[in-house]
Amino acid sequence: MDSLLAILRRTVEKRLAWDDTEVSASLGKPAVFILTPPRSGSTLLRVMLAGHPELFAPPELELLSFTNLKHRREGLSLRHGYMLRGLVRAVMALRECGEAEAEGLVNEWEARAVLMPEVYAQLQEWCGSRMLVDKSVHYALSPKILQRAADCFGQARFIHLTRHPQATLQSIVSMKLDKELFGGVSAGAEEIAEGIWTLSHENILGFLDPIPAGHRLRVRYEDLVSAPQDELGRICAFLGIAFHPAMLLPYAERRQRMTDEIGPQDPNFHRHQGIDARLAEAWRDSGHVALSSESMCIADKLHRQQSCCGTRICPHPSWPVG
Repeated sequence: MDSLLAILRRTVEKRLAWDDTEVSASLGKPAVFILTPPRSGSTLLRVMLAGHPELFAPPELELLSFTNLKHRREGLSLRHGYMLRGLVRAVMALRECGEAEAEGLVNEWEARAVLMPEVYAQLQEWCGSRMLVDKSVHYALSPKILQRAADCFGQARFIHLTRHPQATLQSIVSMKLDKELFGGVSAGAEEIAEGIWTLSHENILGFLDPIPAGHRLRVRYEDLVSAPQDELGRICAFLGIAFHPAMLLPYAERRQRMTDEIGPQDPNFHRHQGIDARLAEAWRDSGHVALSSESMCIADKLHRQQSCCGTRICPHPSWPVG
């Protein structure tokens, strides 16, 4: 009998089968990709980066999941229609235009089925000297999607964001993302949530393994909220830019950071007023679930790798955090 992970993999690949045309380009300008499972703190990291004047970090673009914008419209409309707003919000910010004008431009691109490398090239041209940051959590569900990032960008930088598996599982179940992502799979919510965490990190680890060390960085959510200046300084050094203090104020300048109501938003983000170190271990108040052997294997691998770098992730509540 197939394992749940095998079923999830097959489900993802089946959805991609209608849009699996090879997409490659040679976009010389660097871009930054945040790779992580859903509900791992990527919105906070994205908004922190959006406060840096040398970065452009919009909400979810969800570009790599499709070969062209027409397919993106068709694919996202089925399950994740709200994510269509991320590209519109990015165009608004880059073109300094209103929502209707940005939406009209995106609709035109969709009608012409503009290829994804062309969309990235246009966004990068509008970014000027700023680096584009793409934070789209669905990328991690498929090795094929991740590979498109390497195929399109010769100078891409990858930030692998991790979070304690118990915290991620609780959040996925709370937000009912198990049903949104794998509603047709016959399994419990916690089982599917664990599968999402495991599958995502397994794919990311496999994808990043051959990537040069200078082009990939591991960041732990727990460190990001407990020592934000240190972690953001490390990220800035990785990207070759100076630390900017505005990054520590993710709840300021809502329009500039694109946390207003126009683009796709994390509904939990605005429940906070600032960076809250207590979120690092808030999951402990709700207990934990026993992880499968596959999940423990991935968690142990993350733990060992991050211990070598001076940071750690604990896969089980009995392991120390921090």
